[in-house]
Amino acid sequence: MGTSLTVKKTNEILFYSGILRRWTSLKVSPNATVATHNAYAIVEDGNRVYGWSSRRGTIDSISVSPGRKVLPGPLSANWVTLVQDGKKVYGFSAFQGVFTPITLLNANPSIAVGQLCAVVHDGLRAFGFSVGSGKWASTTAAGQGMNLVAKGNVGLVMSSKTAFAFAGGAEKWVKIDLPSTANPTLGRGFVLWVNGLDITAFSGHLGTVSSYKASQTPSVSFGRQVAAIVVGDQIACYAATQGGFKTVRMKFPAVDANSELITISSSADKKVLGFSGVTGRFSPPLVGNFKVSTNESVAYAKGIPFSYAYSPILDRWVKSPELNSSNITLLRNSVVERRKGGFTAFSARSPFWVRLSASSSASVTLPRRGRGSFLLVSDGNLVHVWDSKLVRWATVRTGTKRQIVGYRVVTLIEDGANGYGFGLFHNSWDSVSLQGPVQSIAANSSIGFIQTSKQLHVFSANGSLSRISRFPEFSRFQLKGKNLRLIQAAPGRSYAITLLGLGVGVQRTPMGVLYLNLSLPIFVLGGALVPSDGRLDLSIPIPNDPSLSGKAIPLQNLILPPSNLPYLTNGIIPILS
Repeated sequence: MGTSLTVKKTNEILFYSGILRRWTSLKVSPNATVATHNAYAIVEDGNRVYGWSSRRGTIDSISVSPGRKVLPGPLSANWVTLVQDGKKVYGFSAFQGVFTPITLLNANPSIAVGQLCAVVHDGLRAFGFSVGSGKWASTTAAGQGMNLVAKGNVGLVMSSKTAFAFAGGAEKWVKIDLPSTANPTLGRGFVLWVNGLDITAFSGHLGTVSSYKASQTPSVSFGRQVAAIVVGDQIACYAATQGGFKTVRMKFPAVDANSELITISSSADKKVLGFSGVTGRFSPPLVGNFKVSTNESVAYAKGIPFSYAYSPILDRWVKSPELNSSNITLLRNSVVERRKGGFTAFSARSPFWVRLSASSSASVTLPRRGRGSFLLVSDGNLVHVWDSKLVRWATVRTGTKRQIVGYRVVTLIEDGANGYGFGLFHNSWDSVSLQGPVQSIAANSSIGFIQTSKQLHVFSANGSLSRISRFPEFSRFQLKGKNLRLIQAAPGRSYAITLLGLGVGVQRTPMGVLYLNLSLPIFVLGGALVPSDGRLDLSIPIPNDPSLSGKAIPLQNLILPPSNLPYLTNGIIPILS
């Protein structure tokens, strides 16, 4: 699941890290239980609770009483678990891999756990736990009967007139005075209160408060990182990554708020606008009548004869080269059109459409019903995957009798003789010879496996260079004014040199594939020695410059091992917001 895989035996649990590509073993009793989450696992075994992190590859443990409570975030898509044991509460961050305690005034606190943060109230103080740092922040918040809620990286401790808001991204509390009639709605990156004509927004990324006053009772549309306030022909849009409201006027607007974008269309004005949750800006208008559809990080405006795709990264609409397109698939951050003679694809990362030639009998595999970031085209003994990160089609040759599985950023294929894997973090096909009949094949988020009668083959979509972030590589953002935090897995005592490019390329070299554009300048950001455990933490400060919003920063490491030849790692291309 996510970047982790667990195997439970009678007296042992094995953890596999898709980040570090190594196994860790924990000896347990037969009664031990394990809960596997996106990037970590929690084990309960008698009077001990263990936590394992795929980004650390290590196990931490605490001694607890029989009455402890283990409180993970919602469903499987979370990166934080709290353990309450009397007056002690321990926070476990999937990014840091250790239990961090606080001591409360009483043993009956109120607790809420979200995907990326958690909040605790003991009657006098409010505590916020951030998955990014694995640390607690506190504030005085006296009162009984407080209402607690947490979602994404926002946590609230609320009385009838006051909200103590915790920003997991900024790791700070903000006190907000509100009337009792104000009703909060939480996105993944913000909370919005509507009280009559008054709207208040709090960003979980920035820890800032923004306000807007409507002229009449508004209607509100929400996405994970955006919100739209509509009153007649005036629309105010909010992006949690930027704060503040931006306004525009359109007659009889039709508004669609998705995860990281908003589209506004008007048949009366004959135009369509996009609003970016990445940059906080409106696109130039698209003039004409269009039927608009959206996915999390892309929009599509179908018209006659031409259609357009909207990128919240580029802040613009890009015309499709195909006429009168009809067979359209929207992925998380891409659009794929089926045309006569093949397919044409668009990624929100690039202003270009990329064609693929294929026969009329070619079939399509769509992982997660379009909520993933890629699509596969099977055509005879060829399988083509749409690589939305490098904006290209990547092809592998397999047997014609094959089984394909996929998830958000990973796909696996087996044809009986071989297994094949592709991930959007290392952007290349890998293969393995299979020994024995295939018993099962599965994928989840960025990891998968093929199990035969003799072997278990685990495949990770991550390369040796990865990010410490909930917002993964394929399009989600890196905030300006914060440190870009990286992990480099390499042989101990290697030397890692970090390269920054001004553009993306794919150039094969004797040291591997260079993913930086050689025709543009390449900068050396520095170098560091990899510790003996083979895991290097890197931190790159990102300037808080508004002009950087929507910019991509291609990065790659050159590894100088102590005894082998130098080699290039995979590339990463974070989007700044």
